Amino acid sequence: MFMESMAGSNSVCRLILFQIWICLLFPSNSHAQKALPSHQNVQGPHHLSKHGCSFPGSRLNSKVTLQQPVSPDGGRFPLPVGTTAVYSCEEPYITLGEAVRFCRPDLTWSGSMPFCGLNVAMHKPLILPADRFAWLTNDGVISTRARDCYAHSFSAGSTFTWKIDLTENFHIHSLRILALADFAWTANVTLQYVSRNNIPVDVHCGRLDYAGTEQTAAVSVPCRKIVPIRFLRIDFTLLSNGRLRLCEVNVLSVDGTFLFTLNSN
Repeated sequence: MFMESMAGSNSVCRLILFQIWICLLFPSNSHAQKALPSHQNVQGPHHLSKHGCSFPGSRLNSKVTLQQPVSPDGGRFPLPVGTTAVYSCEEPYITLGEAVRFCRPDLTWSGSMPFCGLNVAMHKPLILPADRFAWLTNDGVISTRARDCYAHSFSAGSTFTWKIDLTENFHIHSLRILALADFAWTANVTLQYVSRNNIPVDVHCGRLDYAGTEQTAAVSVPCRKIVPIRFLRIDFTLLSNGRLRLCEVNVLSVDGTFLFTLNSN
C-alpha cells in the first residue's frame, strides 16, 4: 500500500489492493483526475469513524472517483461528510444503477453501488412468431434485413412470443426492450436454464406493462437469478387491436461475482 501525489494537480491517489485505485479530488483542481479502472473484486478500507465515511466500495469492471469538499489529511480515510463518489464502467460495459453517491451526515453512503453490465444479446438469434428469425446487432437493434423493427399485427387479447438464444450461459441482471405502439400492451418475461439432462427449465423473471399514450415505449424489468441463463422468452399480449413494432432488445448481464457484493457502508 502506498500514496502517490499527481504532478500539477490537487489530487491524491491511493492503491488499495492489487489494481483497485481511488483518486481524491479537490474543488480547487481545474482538471479532474479520474481513477484508474479496477480489475479485482476486493474490499477496500471499510472502518467507520466519528469524523467521516469509509471507502464506498466498487464492483468488477468499474471505476470510482471521490471528490471531497475540503482537502483531506494526506488523503487518508475516513472521508468527510459531503464527499461525492462517482462511478463509471469500462467499455463496452454500461452503468446499471445510480452513478453518484454521497457521504451523508450519519456517516453512511447514499444509495448502493451500481453494477457494470454487458448486453449479451448482441449478435444473438431471435426466434420470431411463425418460426421466423432475426439477429440482434451491436446496439441491440433488431435486424430483419428489410427493416430495423419487427412488426406484428393482431387483435385485442391475442399473444405472440419472442425467444432469444444467448448461445451460452450468463448471469442476468435485467432486460430492456424498445417497442413502438399507440396502445397498451403487457409482456411476461421467462428465463430458461438448461438442466443436467439437457432440458430447458423455466424461471419467472417478471412482467412488463405499458399503458401510456406515447408511441415509443422503453421498458425494463429486473431479472436477477442465481442460476446462469441460456434462453429468454417474452410473451406479449395486446390489450386492443393494432400493430406492435419491436425494435430493440438488451439482455444485460453482470459477472457472477455480483452475488457476493462489497460492503457499501
